[in-house]
Amino acid sequence: AIISFTYFSLKFDPEEIGVPVMNAILNNYMNRTEWEGSSRPLPTSKMMKIDYPELVGAIDPIVMAATEIDPESGIQQTLSIDYQVEWIVNRTITQINLREMEEADKKVAIIYYNHGGGKDNIGASYLDVAPSMCNLLEDMSAVGYDVNTSIVPNETVLIDTMLSQGINVGTWAPGVLKKMVETGKVELIPNATYN
Repeated sequence: AIISFTYFSLKFDPEEIGVPVMNAILNNYMNRTEWEGSSRPLPTSKMMKIDYPELVGAIDPIVMAATEIDPESGIQQTLSIDYQVEWIVNRTITQINLREMEEADKKVAIIYYNHGGGKDNIGASYLDVAPSMCNLLEDMSAVGYDVNTSIVPNETVLIDTMLSQGINVGTWAPGVLKKMVETGKVELIPNATYN
């Protein structure tokens, strides 16, 4: 694995070298206290440190250092954030271990976008979601992932399943969540577990 601190462009193609490239982020815009108090990993105008590396194949962006000014000398320095360094090391080891697993033993979650009111709006920017997911599942099955095609036999059944079991439900649709849970195919978890 490679832990990269470069964010404009990599000097290599991650796919060609065949190892995971982790995106270690140096936060040059906030000190540790400001960063820990923020709801954003970086200022909005500086999110390129997350976006650009992802475009070239770096994964798991983790802020692992912040900029501090020494109160005595006034010198600016970048200091690591201990628990974040531990996190990126653990994530890197996990990515290495994941690469060693057989595809059939891996568990994969496919996240799809369900915006707005949550009714008949499963979509993405100019992407036909159900056929694309079916193609993805077929391709995964072909390379050894254990895909249960009886659960998702075709795009019509897939979209029906997504609309009945996997939609964004909120206060605008009273009773819908309760009905979904009553089917036994949707499970609620406590906030503490989710957090």
